[in-house]
Amino acid sequence: MGAMASMRTRPDEGLREKQRRTTAAAISEAAHKLISERSYEEVTIEDIAQEVGMSSRTFFRYYSSKEDVILIGYEEHQQKLLDALDERPIDEDITDAVRNALLAFSVGHERDRAALRKKFIIFRDNPSMAKVFIGRQWTWERLFVDRIGERMGVDPNTDMRPAVIAGAAMAAWRAAIRSWIFQKNGPPELVTHTARALDALSESFRSRAG
Repeated sequence: MGAMASMRTRPDEGLREKQRRTTAAAISEAAHKLISERSYEEVTIEDIAQEVGMSSRTFFRYYSSKEDVILIGYEEHQQKLLDALDERPIDEDITDAVRNALLAFSVGHERDRAALRKKFIIFRDNPSMAKVFIGRQWTWERLFVDRIGERMGVDPNTDMRPAVIAGAAMAAWRAAIRSWIFQKNGPPELVTHTARALDALSESFRSRAG
C-alpha cells in the first residue's frame, strides 16, 4: 500500500519540480534582460521580482541572492568537469587526463552559447559581479587542484604541480570560452575551441623548451 501511495505521488512531484525549474529559468532570464538594459549594480531584487510578476519574498524561494541568479548552473557545470576527470583511466598521464576531461566536458554546449555570452558580458562589464565570479572560480579551481593531486598521489600544498596543471588548463579553457562566444565566424562547437586552446598551450611550452 505504501509503495502504491509513493507511486501515485511521483508524477505530482515531477510536475512541481518542472514548474520550479521553469520559474527559476524565467527569473534568470528576467535578470539578464534587466542587467543588459541597465547595469548589474542598478538592478535590484525587487526589479527582477517585479519583472516576472512575483514578490521579493517569493524570489527568495528560488535564489538566495542576485548573484545566484546570474551564476545559476555554474556549480553543476563545474561538477561535471570534475566527474569527467574522474572517468579518465587512472593510469592515464595526468596532462592527457586533464586535456581529455576538458574536451569531453566541452561537448554539447552549442545551445548554451547565447546565454553564456550574456553572462560573460555581465562579468566583464560589472566589477562587483566579476569579483563574485572570480571568487567562485577560485574556490572551484581549488577542488580541481585537489582532484589532480589525488590522481597524482601528491599533496597539492607541498607539490606545486597540481596547481600549475590546473591553472594552465583552466586558463586555456577560459580562452576557449571567450573565443567561442565572441567569434562570429568561428566554429560553432565549444570543443573545437577547447582543443585549439589546449594545443596552443602545449605548443607554447614546447617552443620554450626548444
